[in-house]
Amino acid sequence: MTSRVPLFNFVIPFLILFPIPNNLFWDNMGKIFLSAIIFSGIYYSGIKILKCRLRKTKFILILLGILMSFSRTKQEFLAPLNCKSEIIASIDSKGFYQTKRGSIHKTVKINEIQNCKVYWSGKDVIIEDQYGILNNERFINETLTVKGIVYLNHLKLPTFAISKIIENKNQGVLEKISNRKDILIKNFWTDSKASSYTKSFIIAFTTGEKIYIDNSLKKTYINTGVMHLFAVSGLHFGILYLVLIFISFFITNNKLFISFSVISILFFYLAFIGFTYSAQRAFLMILIWEISNLFLRRKCAVSALSFSFVITTLIQPESLYEPGFQLSFTIVLLIIWFSKGTIVLRERKSFLAYFLGFVKCSLAAFCGSFFILLGTFGQIVPVSIISNIILVPFALPLMVIFIVYLINYYLFNIDLYFFVDFIYTVIIELLLFLNNLPLSYFSVEFQVNPYIYIILPIFVLLLFNKRWNFLKKFFFTFIVSLSPVFYITYF
Repeated sequence: MTSRVPLFNFVIPFLILFPIPNNLFWDNMGKIFLSAIIFSGIYYSGIKILKCRLRKTKFILILLGILMSFSRTKQEFLAPLNCKSEIIASIDSKGFYQTKRGSIHKTVKINEIQNCKVYWSGKDVIIEDQYGILNNERFINETLTVKGIVYLNHLKLPTFAISKIIENKNQGVLEKISNRKDILIKNFWTDSKASSYTKSFIIAFTTGEKIYIDNSLKKTYINTGVMHLFAVSGLHFGILYLVLIFISFFITNNKLFISFSVISILFFYLAFIGFTYSAQRAFLMILIWEISNLFLRRKCAVSALSFSFVITTLIQPESLYEPGFQLSFTIVLLIIWFSKGTIVLRERKSFLAYFLGFVKCSLAAFCGSFFILLGTFGQIVPVSIISNIILVPFALPLMVIFIVYLINYYLFNIDLYFFVDFIYTVIIELLLFLNNLPLSYFSVEFQVNPYIYIILPIFVLLLFNKRWNFLKKFFFTFIVSLSPVFYITYF
């Protein structure tokens, strides 16, 4: 583990300052004054992980993080929304709607929408763009595909709260690659002989597309804490990376060719699934890992994580608002901190050592996601610790099996449906068993200002180089996660 990660000099001030409105107090002077205090605290800090060889580098990184924090919109940070389920839809600019009280709202017409909200299709809705995402888009006589939440507002009017623009009408090469996914999925859904449950699982696991999952099954997946298997992230990219590296060794020993080929394939996979935040983070981490492997002697997972954070926030600073972004970076940071070299595949270790490593990773994922899932979705899923310990180690053979199945299906027109049906039956029986365990899942109504979400990652970054054992880290993380819950509940 490295003792210093200079890019965290950008990450920490950005994390602290970006959620704060620019005109919170004293117009802009209040945030500028707070920025000066944070700048001094970080610049003169003696924390090892923030050290740089050149003071000039540290100065520039801190200043860049502070300047980027002023790129936020004037809206409040992540104002709570009434609906918990995000959907994807294409919208056209419609006009304006004036209520009886005189307030004016911009409206759009929903053209196409996911099956789960199909009754909204063709209807006019009020547009809620609380983060100013549409400000930089030409939205006149143009169709946009966006991600957001559809709900009835306090006036009982249909409202579409936009959280992200997926694509616009003028498609480039990468958008066309992403759209090709929909065609392949529809053909697979129609023509494959596998059961609908199996097909929905394969589609979600390999592409992240969850609209084909039955609502009752989705509830089972949520209650057992395995929905992350359907959000293409580091687990999926890591598996594909290992598979591609393994295959490439049979072709050539040229490191440059192997790295270029692997990164190119992973990039096209990223474009294919649609550049989700968790997938972007995973791809950027692998990219910096491969660059370090080629040109540097020193490789560090937390440095790769910091690099992916900086690149993502420089390109899309509003991504900090996204629960997917928050979960992805917090969980991976906790896993790196908890494991500290526990899972190193090239080293020979006992089965027990690997098992304990997966236990640590599962606990890290639970602690990292606990408060975000509670505050954003109102969920507590203790059984996810068990389900992830069992299923995550089998994700590699599961991905390989699905890849082989899809290759046979698309290239050789051979449908081995009976095999994947059997595997899915085993998985769903296990999940149903876990779902029926007592105290496996809790659903609560819990309103929270998500600014509190940054407390845990900030503490972890500042304590990263402390020589703490696993139990001390776990106890500390558990207390930090529960403290805001206790404060909000009783105060």
